[in-house]
Amino acid sequence: MEETRLTSKFDVELFQTRVKIKDDVAKVDAEDVYYRHLNALLRSLNGNGVKHIEVQNVYGQRYMGTDLDGDIKIDIYGTPGNDLGAFMNGPSIAVYGNAQDGCGNTMNGGLIVVHGRAGDITGYSMRKGKIFIRDDVGYRAGIHM
Repeated sequence: MEETRLTSKFDVELFQTRVKIKDDVAKVDAEDVYYRHLNALLRSLNGNGVKHIEVQNVYGQRYMGTDLDGDIKIDIYGTPGNDLGAFMNGPSIAVYGNAQDGCGNTMNGGLIVVHGRAGDITGYSMRKGKIFIRDDVGYRAGIHM
């Protein structure tokens, strides 16, 4: 698996303008960032010396944390879109807000904590790991866990 997935000039410029790294903590401003570019940023930070990522201004970007491996902590401020942490294997995600549908969908391992509500099919086909939701979840939560 590639360590860095910043594949275009745009991705590199986005990284330079939206990411601030101090020690092993990266702060990312996700306002108006397309979900594919945001996920490329997260993947590029994962496994490259960053142990903690704080993502601010999240407004529905989907697939955040999807397919991430390793021991990294991600704090999300806002509302991540569908399939947060799908196929994730090991990271820890905390959401300070609500999560949309499919949170933890087919998750292989790790931890997701939502300090709010989560949508439908939370934990769908989840194989390992833990999900904690402070308030409420939508329909069909935990199906095929």
